[in-house]
Amino acid sequence: RTSPRVNLTKAKIMKFGEYLPDLKPPLSVTTIRANPLRGSSMVLIEPNIIFSALDNFFGGFGRGIGTLPPGRLFTPTESRIIKLMLDQLFMSLQEAWNPLLPVEIEAVGFEINPQFAQIVDENELVILTRCEIEIGQNVNGFIDIVYPYAAVKPYREMLKSRLRTGESDDEKNWNVLAIDLPGHGRSGGDSLTSIEAMATWIIAVIDSCGIAQSALVGH
Repeated sequence: RTSPRVNLTKAKIMKFGEYLPDLKPPLSVTTIRANPLRGSSMVLIEPNIIFSALDNFFGGFGRGIGTLPPGRLFTPTESRIIKLMLDQLFMSLQEAWNPLLPVEIEAVGFEINPQFAQIVDENELVILTRCEIEIGQNVNGFIDIVYPYAAVKPYREMLKSRLRTGESDDEKNWNVLAIDLPGHGRSGGDSLTSIEAMATWIIAVIDSCGIAQSALVGH
């Protein structure tokens, strides 16, 4: 099995009509609703990612696919892989939105040609977030999340504030536990000789302190 590398690019604001021309069907195009955001948004997955995930799922090395005929539909097995990917993506999106605004995401339509997923008119603005993905045997592709600008506009000041502070509401009430590993700082004992031993020791310390939830930061 191989692990993908994901690079989240900077969000772009553009006209929907400027986004469409570079997209070549067939693609996995899912129209979504993210309540309470207004209107519909779109998630687009490039076939190379789908076929690489499919090959990896069945024990392969993550081989992608070449050019597909423009009208080719996804098979039931391929559609199942797409659904698994979307389920994980929806959970991650809801988690990302939650500190600002609890949202509930649901799929409302499926296409292979983004021209048919008219979430807005071509002259209206959209916000594009692209995840560039490398998976398997030199397989590259992308997953796009496209929001209508009008859907996000009512929350832009809240988003700006969140970006400035870089702090969620939960982070304001966290305590900090600074740990010196054995043989370092103020801790006695022999130094640990492997990453696995260090991890086991830290887990034991966390458990002994009765900590149920933690975020680890080290250097």
